[in-house]
Amino acid sequence: MKLKGYPVWVNPLAAVAFLVVLSVIFFLRFPSNRPASEESVQKLRDSILRSATQCYALEGAYPPSVEYLEEHYGLLYDKKRFTVEFQTWEQANVKPTVIVIPKT
Repeated sequence: MKLKGYPVWVNPLAAVAFLVVLSVIFFLRFPSNRPASEESVQKLRDSILRSATQCYALEGAYPPSVEYLEEHYGLLYDKKRFTVEFQTWEQANVKPTVIVIPKT
């Protein structure tokens, strides 16, 4: 059987080729395991420091940990992509040191 002069197998082949091209474009555009960029590392660090500053303004002391910011201030980040080192000081009025390390 022919459709408009083409063999029957051409239409399914064209559909498969279209899906393959569409899949390649999707996976190139949205890779699931892409490494963290310097910009995303800096944005996460700024976000953590902003949350810590908000905590200081509201409670009078910087937070003891990143987990505290997650629980009380809604901080969210991808733990599969980043490791966060949060160092606090014994004095409650000294800003914590935040180091964000992208995982590879």
